[in-house]
Amino acid sequence: MDKEYTSAIVNEVIRSFGEHHSVSLTASDCQLSIVKVRKILITHGLWSSPTSRSVCELYEEGRSVREIAEILGMSESNVQAYTPYVRGIYSSENPSADAKRSKACKVRQKEISERQVRGYETLKEIGISSAEKQRLPFVIRLSMDMNPFDEEETSESLRKYGKCENGRYFTRDVIVPGDITLYALHYVIQRLYGFTNSHLHRFFLPEERLTELCNDKIKRLFGFDGVFLLYKFGDDRDNEYYYLDDYREGKSVRNWFRSKYTGPYVKETRIESYSFQQSEVKEYLRIVSEPLKNRGIDIETCSIEDFRSKTLSAGIDDLLFRLPLAQVLAPESAKLLSGEEWNLFFDRRRPEEFEYLTGKFLYEYDYGDGWELEITRPDRIDYSDRLFRQVMESHAPVCIAKDGFFLVDDVGGIGGYLAFIESVFGGIPSKSYPYGNPEEDYAWANSIFGWTRRDVSLDMML
Repeated sequence: MDKEYTSAIVNEVIRSFGEHHSVSLTASDCQLSIVKVRKILITHGLWSSPTSRSVCELYEEGRSVREIAEILGMSESNVQAYTPYVRGIYSSENPSADAKRSKACKVRQKEISERQVRGYETLKEIGISSAEKQRLPFVIRLSMDMNPFDEEETSESLRKYGKCENGRYFTRDVIVPGDITLYALHYVIQRLYGFTNSHLHRFFLPEERLTELCNDKIKRLFGFDGVFLLYKFGDDRDNEYYYLDDYREGKSVRNWFRSKYTGPYVKETRIESYSFQQSEVKEYLRIVSEPLKNRGIDIETCSIEDFRSKTLSAGIDDLLFRLPLAQVLAPESAKLLSGEEWNLFFDRRRPEEFEYLTGKFLYEYDYGDGWELEITRPDRIDYSDRLFRQVMESHAPVCIAKDGFFLVDDVGGIGGYLAFIESVFGGIPSKSYPYGNPEEDYAWANSIFGWTRRDVSLDMML
């Protein structure tokens, strides 16, 4: 603080703010700038905002102004406007800068502690609107098995070159807004694993859960009897489902991704509406029922596996992108309905009223390379109050843990990726794949997909 600022001026600011409860009125009353008044109040723990709380917490962690600006996407001058004063006269004893930093830190820690007294569960019940309750964040875990045969040589390469400590699973732990949809989750996954949204993708249930929910009847899978529909239908659906991919040349790719996974989320499109999908099913039945019957396929009794094998139908169990993640994915300890209970439930409910479809489900990207990951919802992963509030306020997910480096599009799946990282990071030629020249391989991935050797901090993952 400038030397002319005496403790009397500081006290006057505090007194005036106590009267007006307004930064601008206090600034006018004390004939000071709003920024200076705000900094005094922040220093003494008397005023805060979402921005100031984020800045102060990073500042108290020892981050520099430049680092804070990079993490929060602010200018350095804006960061300075929200940092507490650490120089100047606060009292007649004229404490040191370290003492003032310590005092500000204690004030901040007390503030955080008070907010955490009631705990996460109580926070759900107080001080927030019903709309905000739907957005209450929770943690999901994304896990991709990069060594399905559990080979030691592969594990060694993944640890050494793939930055994967466990030697097998490339994982990401993410705090997501409670109302995020599968459509938006796709872009989260793309960003977290380093893909470029260049191929088709789908979400689907593990086979055992799908069979259980549908009583192993194709009739139930498609909701032919009007019970419910969770799945996409129609052979020409892929082109339509990607109509919201509105990226244009010249736009920041990072910002475009952010716009896709930040709320408010698209709740429903015409082609994913219940009525549209049911009409598609009825039209399908009208056209193919007789030919299917002639081939020995009875829609009323046919199993899912039988239907697939006799019709060569792929992707018939793809989940609708509009489905809310919080409804689809159950917490780890939640009790799931059995197939019989599920069908009884939906005989008496509207389609929108379901909850907790499964304890895990799967995501597949690029049907050629075949990238597949599992999505679960652990009961409890600790994270800070700051991150919880950040997700609430920004309406956007935050990555809190990762194991495993970025992947690469069109690299040839798991085998190709292993050969690629061994080449780029270890200079090891491959007998099976055209990698082995580190610079050429790196130039290919960098120029086409923007892939780099640089690791990305958690703060910058999303």
